[in-house]
Amino acid sequence: RRRHRPLPAHPQPHLGAQALSFSFMNTRIERESFLCRARFLPLWAALGGGLGALLRYGLENLFALGGLPLGIWIANVLGCFVLAWSVRRMSRAHVCHFWQVGLLGGLTTFSAVSVRVLELMQAGCVFSATFEAALMLGLCLLAVWLGLRGEGERQSS
Repeated sequence: RRRHRPLPAHPQPHLGAQALSFSFMNTRIERESFLCRARFLPLWAALGGGLGALLRYGLENLFALGGLPLGIWIANVLGCFVLAWSVRRMSRAHVCHFWQVGLLGGLTTFSAVSVRVLELMQAGCVFSATFEAALMLGLCLLAVWLGLRGEGERQSS
């Protein structure tokens, strides 16, 4: 399916979640990309999720310092920042499903932090558990705030 229409006077930043567009002789041609269709969105999320989980695994092993879950902290804070940053900048459904639902969903992990805090509490380290929970929440909220800063408008990705 092709639709031909004259180019607008100013470029449009986004032409729809599932359209590829290009210009030829002052005519914009849009067509739906095969892999951008709604039925492939779970595939994009799964691919991103697998990559995110591998990245988190690598961070956990790279930053294994004694008993501190530094790799998990880095994964969560980085994931919060990138997710908040991408909210205003990514608009195509397949890109959002790959990055936001998949990769960042696989990278960040609230469950690992929750298990760590519960284990500390059960071991009688209530102060350490409370401190780690508050620190993780505070760092993640700071990362989201930093990611949302800036008045960047939504752009096509």
